[in-house]
Amino acid sequence: MITNYITLHVNGEAFNCLTTMSLKHLLLYLEFDISLVAVEYNGEIVPMDKLEAIILKGNDVVEVITIVGGG
Repeated sequence: MITNYITLHVNGEAFNCLTTMSLKHLLLYLEFDISLVAVEYNGEIVPMDKLEAIILKGNDVVEVITIVGGG
C-alpha cells in the first residue's frame, strides 16, 4: 500500500499530511476546537460550514486563529 503525503504550512510551520485530508480533519487532528477558531486558507477566510469540503493540496497555507474569552 502506497501512502501519499503533501506538505503545507500551518501557522507558519511545515506540516505533512495525507493527500486525502480535508481542512476540517486537519483541524481536528491538530486538536483545535473548531467552534472556537477562525480559519484562513490560502489568504481567504473559510466559513465553518465549508471546512469539510476543502481538500488540502501541497503548499497550501493555513492560518488558525483561536478565539479566547476572558474578562
